[in-house]
Amino acid sequence: IMTVCKAGGKLIVGRDCHRSVIGGLMLAGARPVYIKPEFNSDFGISTVILPSEIEKALKMNPDAEGVLITRPSYYGVCSDIRRIAEVVHSYGKVLIVDEPTSGIDVGAKLEIHKLLRQLAKSGVAVILISSDLPEILAIADRILVMRKGDIVYETVAVNATQEKVIEKGLMGSGREIG
Repeated sequence: IMTVCKAGGKLIVGRDCHRSVIGGLMLAGARPVYIKPEFNSDFGISTVILPSEIEKALKMNPDAEGVLITRPSYYGVCSDIRRIAEVVHSYGKVLIVDEPTSGIDVGAKLEIHKLLRQLAKSGVAVILISSDLPEILAIADRILVMRKGDIVYETVAVNATQEKVIEKGLMGSGREIG
């Protein structure tokens, strides 16, 4: 969030986002623009965020710096990330997808990896937030490790190891591009 938003900037987020997103907005001094996910009244849960709702929010907030979605949701529901990415990037904004593969089966995870790679190859900027370090090492082109709001390590993924990323996240600093 602090990478995308300046203090006072706006970030479009799902109303059902994780509390860490709210904390990140507060730390960044950014203002949330909430979009309401669809709701399944039979089960009493939020479901998908529609691309049309994101587009409406972008039209109403052209000064928003980006969009952050937490998908799949905590109920395992995934929105159409490809279509959402197309909408967000058609407005020249950044899409942040928070933990897109948490809690899903291996087959679905591989499909999301494939989608993220296709988006990146087509020139779309993809910011992946994940606590799954092997996943990050497997699909990222570049890795930035942040601690206490500062970038403490930056490298191309082919140079990264789990040990180095953990070490830098816990106590180190430095850039290792190349």
